[in-house]
Amino acid sequence: MVGKPIFPMAYKIKPNQVRKIYYLGFPSSWKEELIKLTKANNPKFKIEYGLPTHALQKLVDSWMEGIVSMSPLKEYSNDSHWLASTIPFDGKRINILLEIIRVWIAATYISAYKANPFVIFMAKDLCSEMKADEFYPLCSEKDVLLSMADGQVSDEAYQAIPLVVVNRLVGQDIEICGNQIHLSYAAKNELVSSIITEPKFGHKYSFVFRFSVQTTPPEREALLLCDISMRRWIYGRKNKTKSPFLKSAIIGHIRVSDDKICQIPIQYNYETKSLDWKSQDRECYNLYGYKSLPAVDNLWDIVECGDNRYMLPYTNGMEGFIKSAIGTGVPVKDKAEAYEKIFELLGDIVDKPSVPNRISTRQKLSYYKSPNHYETREDFRKWVVSCTETNKILFELYGVLNNPSHQSLLTAISNKIMCDFGEENSNSCLSVDIVQKEIGDIANPVNKYDKIQRCDELKEELGETEDVIACICIIPGADADEYKDDKDPKLIIRNAFARSGRIVQFVVASAEDDSLNHQKIEHAVYDLYRQLGITTLMNTEQLKSYKLKDVTCVGMHVCTQIHSIRQKARFLPIYVSHDLSTGRTRVQCAAFEENNISYRKACLEMAKLFWNENFEQLCVNASFSPAKQKLIEMKNHFDYDSQGAVLLVHSDGNTRPLWGGISDKSISGYIVTNDYMPDQIDAGSNKASYPISLSGTGVRVFRVRNNAEVPDYYTSQREDENYSSASGIFKYGKVFWAISQKPNDPKYNRSLKESRFDYPFIDYAEKDMIEIYPLQLQIEDDPSVWTKYITDLCSLSIQYNQSTTLPLPLHLAAALEEYLLEI
Repeated sequence: MVGKPIFPMAYKIKPNQVRKIYYLGFPSSWKEELIKLTKANNPKFKIEYGLPTHALQKLVDSWMEGIVSMSPLKEYSNDSHWLASTIPFDGKRINILLEIIRVWIAATYISAYKANPFVIFMAKDLCSEMKADEFYPLCSEKDVLLSMADGQVSDEAYQAIPLVVVNRLVGQDIEICGNQIHLSYAAKNELVSSIITEPKFGHKYSFVFRFSVQTTPPEREALLLCDISMRRWIYGRKNKTKSPFLKSAIIGHIRVSDDKICQIPIQYNYETKSLDWKSQDRECYNLYGYKSLPAVDNLWDIVECGDNRYMLPYTNGMEGFIKSAIGTGVPVKDKAEAYEKIFELLGDIVDKPSVPNRISTRQKLSYYKSPNHYETREDFRKWVVSCTETNKILFELYGVLNNPSHQSLLTAISNKIMCDFGEENSNSCLSVDIVQKEIGDIANPVNKYDKIQRCDELKEELGETEDVIACICIIPGADADEYKDDKDPKLIIRNAFARSGRIVQFVVASAEDDSLNHQKIEHAVYDLYRQLGITTLMNTEQLKSYKLKDVTCVGMHVCTQIHSIRQKARFLPIYVSHDLSTGRTRVQCAAFEENNISYRKACLEMAKLFWNENFEQLCVNASFSPAKQKLIEMKNHFDYDSQGAVLLVHSDGNTRPLWGGISDKSISGYIVTNDYMPDQIDAGSNKASYPISLSGTGVRVFRVRNNAEVPDYYTSQREDENYSSASGIFKYGKVFWAISQKPNDPKYNRSLKESRFDYPFIDYAEKDMIEIYPLQLQIEDDPSVWTKYITDLCSLSIQYNQSTTLPLPLHLAAALEEYLLEI
C-alpha cells in the first residue's frame, strides 16, 4: 500500500475558453414597487441588505436552465446585469421568468402567514401591472473569457463552466463496467443516470453526477470537480392503505422527457392537513405544460406499480417505507471508469490534472487507543483525571429495570465501564461509581407542542447537581411505533439532562445478537467518555520527543442557524483548545456564562443557550470579528521562543463570512516572502478587514477543508484489475491532501474490487480526503512535517477506532452541536 498514487476526481480547465453570456436587467419601476411592498410588509426592513430574493433565486435556478447568477436588488444597485445565463433570453424564457417572479411575489407577500391586507392589495396590483415586454430593452450579451493561461478563471466561470459541462453531457450514454447508463438533466449542475433495477427484488437506484468549479490556494488554480454519488429509489410502503409520515420533505423526481427530470418537494401541507407537492414549485412546473402531477395520495400507488416517470429518493431510517435492499456508496471501480468516460466526452474543454506527489512521513503515530492498551487500569484513571479535571465520576444508567432485555444491556454497560476503570482501591486517584435507575417516563414519546413543557418537567424531576455525572439511557429506536409522527424525545432528554448538570448518551434497545450489542455499547460508552472530555493518550516514549507535545492546538468552529426558545441567530463561533501532554480540553465561547471551561461544562452550556432570553444579541456579539480577537490573543501570548500554538480553522461557507481572510481569493492577494509565510493575513470579517502580522511569533495557522470544495479521488488499478488502497499525505501545488488509513472493514475492501452493477446489495466506502493548507508558518518550519502533525490529530478521538475526518479540536467542536436544541 505504501507509495500508491491517488487521482483526484477533477479536471483542469483548458485555458482561453470564451463563452457568450446573456444578461437581463431588472426593470427599475418593478424594483421601486417591490421596495415599497417590502417596507409595508416589514417596517424594520433595511434596504441596504437588499430585497428578499433568495427564494426567487432558488425558483429561478430550479426552473430555468443555464442560469449563471442573479445579482441582489438594492436601492442603488446597478441592475443591468441582474440575471446572467448561458442560454439566450428569448420570448418564451422571458414569459416563464415573469411568471416565476409572480409566483415568488404571491408566496412572499400574498399567501404568507398572517399577510397584511394592504400588502396583499399592493402585491396583486404589482403582479397585474408587470408585463414581459418591459424586459426586452434590458437584454444584452457579451463574450466572456472564462479561463486564463495561468489556471485561474473569471468570476462568471464558477457557474458557467459547470453549466456548459452539464449541457454537453445531457442525453449522452456512458458505459461503466460493461453497463450502459443514460444521463439526464435533473437540477442545476446535476445529472441523474437512467434507473438501474436489480433483478432479485426489483429495487432501484441511479448514479448522480454533480459538477462544480473550485480553486486551490495560493494561486487560485481552478479545478472542475466531478462528484459521483448514488440515489436509491423508494420501492413501496409498508402499509399500502395509508400515506406514510414524513419527518422532512421528499424531493420527488418527475421524468418529463428522455433527457430531463424535474424535482419538486413533497411535504406536509398545514392547510389541507395532508402531504402535497410544494405549491410554488408545482406552479412553476405547470408553466411548461408538462403532464399534470398526480395527487400525492395516488403517487404511492403509481410508484409501487413500477412507473419510472416518478421517482422518490430513499434514505436509511425512513418511516413507513420498505427498506431498500440496495447498499450505500459508490465503489472505486465504478468511480474510476465513470471519470474516464466523462473525460472522453469533455476532452476539448478539460485536461487531467497532474498526479499529486506523495509526501514521505516519519514514524507512525503510536497511542493508547482504548483503556485496554494502558499498562494498568490505574494509568487510565490518571489520564481521565488529567483530561476531565475531576477526581470523582458518577455513571447513572437508566432503563426499565424489570425488563430482561434492558437489564441485560444495563449489566453489559456497567461491566464495560468497570472493566475500563478496573478495580478501585484506597490509592486510586479517581472515584468511579455506577448506579442503575428506573427510566420511568423519561423516554416517553413527546408531542411537538408539548416539548418545551416536557423539557422543564424532566429537568425538575432529575434535580440539579454540581457533581460530575455521566448518564446512559436505554430507549426504543427512532423508528419505534411510539416515536412516529415526530415524537422522538432524545433532544428533549439531552437538553433536560444537561440543564440539570448531566451529560447523556443513548443506547437503543433491540433484539440484536451479542456481537452487535457489544459494538453498540462500546460506541455509546466511548462517546460518553468523549463528552466528559477524555481523549486518546499518545505513547509515553513517543510523546517525549513529539513536537506538538507542548504546543496548544486550537480549533475554530462556527455553528450556524442556531435557535433559542424565541429567537434565531445566524452564527456562533466556538474555540476548542487541546493540550496533548495533559489531555486537557478547554472551550471558549463568548455566548457562554463562563468563557474558558472544560469540555463537559461546554456541553451543558450549549444546552442552556436555547433558554437564554438575550440569545440573539449574545451570538451577534460573539460573531464580531472572532478571528481578529483570537489571533491578537494568541500573538500576545505565544512569542517565537515559546512552545507556540496552532490555530486550525474549518473553512466553509459558514466560517468565511466571519473570517474573510481564509478564502482563496484573499490568500491569493497576500504578499509572501517565503512559502506559507505572508507578511500579513487578514483577520477581519467580510465587512471589515484587519491585517495582522504573525511572522516571528509562535503562532501557526492551518486551514482545513473536507466538504464539496475538496475533490474526491480514485486509486491506481492493479494487475488483477482490482484497485489499490492508498493513504497518507499528498501534495498538489501548494496544498496538502490527506487520507487516513482505511479500517479493516469489508465495505472498504469491497470498494476496491467490486462494481455496484454486479453486487448491488452491499455497502461500499472509501476514506474521505481532507485539504490542509498552512496559512501561516514560521521560519525553519517544514510544511510537510507540520501537516503530518495536523493529520495525527485525526487519530486522537477516543470514540472511534478509525481516524476522524477532522483533526481533534475541530472534531470536538463540531460534536458540541448535539447539545443545541431545536424544536
